[in-house]
This record gives sequence, C-alpha cells and structure tokens, in this order.
Amino acid sequence: MFFYISFLRPPPIQAAPLGTILITPQISNDLRTEPYEASQDIFYSWMPYPQANPTTTSSAIVGLKTTKPAKLTTYRNVSAYKEIPVPVPPGVREGQRWQLILSPSAGTAPLRPGYYTVDMRDPAVGNAVLPVISMPILFSAKGLKGNAKKQEKIERMYLISSLSPSTEEITHEFTPTRELKITEQTSFDLDKKIWDSGIGLSSWLVDFQQLDKNKRNWSLGIVWDALFSQEIRCMVELGAGTGIVSLTIASLRAQFSTAEHKSDEIIATDLESAIPLLKQNIDSNVSLYSHNIPEAEILDWEDGELPSSIRSLERLDVILMSDVTYNTSSFPALLKTVSKLVKLREPPIIILGYKERDEAERDVWIMLEERGIRLEKIGQRLGAAKPGVEIWFGQVVERSATMV
Repeated sequence: MFFYISFLRPPPIQAAPLGTILITPQISNDLRTEPYEASQDIFYSWMPYPQANPTTTSSAIVGLKTTKPAKLTTYRNVSAYKEIPVPVPPGVREGQRWQLILSPSAGTAPLRPGYYTVDMRDPAVGNAVLPVISMPILFSAKGLKGNAKKQEKIERMYLISSLSPSTEEITHEFTPTRELKITEQTSFDLDKKIWDSGIGLSSWLVDFQQLDKNKRNWSLGIVWDALFSQEIRCMVELGAGTGIVSLTIASLRAQFSTAEHKSDEIIATDLESAIPLLKQNIDSNVSLYSHNIPEAEILDWEDGELPSSIRSLERLDVILMSDVTYNTSSFPALLKTVSKLVKLREPPIIILGYKERDEAERDVWIMLEERGIRLEKIGQRLGAAKPGVEIWFGQVVERSATMV
C-alpha cells in the first residue's frame, strides 16, 4: 500500500500576491479510504510556472528552480481537518503563477532537484509518502472577490529512466533520465486518479527494462522480449485511467522509434468519462515519446465489439492491466474483453499489476485459467504497508472452448 499527500482543502485558483493562502493537507491511501496513522512532517516549497508555452516539454516545471523547502506542519490524523496557512512565494509579483509543492522531506544539501518526484527507478518506491504538486496559482489582486474558487486537479511527477547506453539493444539517442507528469482530479472519480497498481507496475517496468539478460529465466525472457524488443510492438491497456502505465512503457520504448522508423502502437483504453484527462496526460508528456505517441480510445467492457482501432491492429503483443479487479461484478465483462483481445491475432502476453482489496478478486485467476490463460507472479512492489502490488505474467496455454 502506498500513501499520498493530497489536498482535503485545495489551494485557490487565484490569490492575492501577499500574505498566505489556506490549505488542508491530507495523507491517505490511493482511494482516500484509509488515513495515514503515523505522524509525518510535511514541507512546502514553490516553483514558478512559465508564462509562455508551458506544454512544450514533458513538464512545465522541468529545469526550473524551486524555493527552499520549509517545514509546514507535522501531519497527524487526529488533526486532519485543520486549515494551515502557507506563505505566498517570496518576492511574488502581480500576475505571476506559481505551483505549490508538498513533500515528505526537504531533500538533501545541496537541494536534490527531484525531491518533489516519485522515483520510479527505486524498487522500494512507495516506502515513503508520495509528494504532490498543485496546479498553477495566479497571484493577482485584480478581479479577486471573496473566496476564490478552489482547484480541482493536482499533479505528480514520476522520475523514469531508459536503458544504459552500453546495453546492446539500444540503437538511437535518448535522454536517460526524464520526468513524467501525471495530472489527477481531486474528485472521487475512480478513473481520474492514480491507483497503487499503476505506480507499482510502472515502477516495475522501469526496473525490469534494465534487468541483465543473464538474470532472465524462461518466463522473464518472454516478457522482456514482448515489452522491450527493438521490433515494433503493439500494446493495449485496459482500464488505463490517468494513463501512467501506457505513458511509462511508451517513454521506455521511445528510443526504438524515430521519424524514419515505423513506431509502436500503444492504445490506452477506458470508459468515455476518463478520455479527456487521459488525452491531457498523453499530450503533456509528448516530448518523452514524440514518435510513438500513445492513443486514447474508448473501450467499455460491456460493448459487444472492440473499437476499430484495435480490430485493425496487424498484431497484438501485450495486454496491460492494473487495478482492474476491484469490482468483482465486472469480471464477466472483463473476461469477455480479454478473450476477444486474445483471439484477435496470435495470442499476446498479459501483464497485470494487482493489489488485493478483497479475497474474492482472486477468483479471476481461476476464471482466466478456465479460458486457457495461466498467470504467473513475476514481481512485486511492497510500498509502505501491506498489501503490496503484485506483478503477474499471463499467457495462453490452450485455446479453451470458453474463450468467447
């Protein structure tokens, strides 16, 4: 289980360029159903938001300096609803925009640039509380009347890396360390926020890409080839939500695609309600995968037919899924969708990120095996508390009569 800093009372969209703003920080699990029971220092800092072309890089804040983090409060669940004043950025001027960072540490000395990021390269990701970044706040007294409207989105930054240049599979230039920006809604809409399994699976992918060939057993060899071979790959993610898994794999595979080489096809799917935010996250990180940009596609598991963009794929190598089993009533529709994808072309492999929320969820393993698909656990990300995130590899072992 991972714990996240978020806003119970978000910052305002606009504030006067003096004094303080009021927020209420919160630390809880991904669905905000379990509060963080230990005490935790929270630090705040500010970083300026560019005034022009803020989306031309993977993040509007990459390469910008932040103010020195300062302790804001010690969070305790007993005082979780307490409003806390945050001093405005030092020297802020009329019309400037700044983003507020809340982090569980102040970094190191000299200040570590990525203290506000989640390091996906670390197998122990999630051991510490995860930081949060507000949307840009406009500091202006003009037109400010009464209580300003509160923000409805947040951002988190994820530090990812590519293979080292010495690895034999690499053939094109790339940036070895980059930051992925994921925007979430502050509402309780389940398809518009980060879930533990999305982070756990994405972190495992970053780590697994760098696994030495001599350490790959038969199963891991199949998985590595499907995910990271230089050959063109076609992948479909089910229940993509914010898109973190699809964006991570696209970023990791970006070195294999250039303007002169045909690119991968990575299709991130979810219900129609999730698509606008999913597209926003794809667009916000386009510099990480400029030649193999993931596609956002509506896919309702209850629909009788797959989208034409998926049916027209010449091949399908990987089905990606994370946290798709939390609703056991959706199992028949999920299994029907997986069966359609498996029958589409030569059977793909399945990569599943799973966090147990109810024992009944594991019935899906039996249901998949009845359809000729066998799952094998190949990794995990433990986080700060049980349950952790399990990584499973699935493959078709027989063409079952129930695969319909």
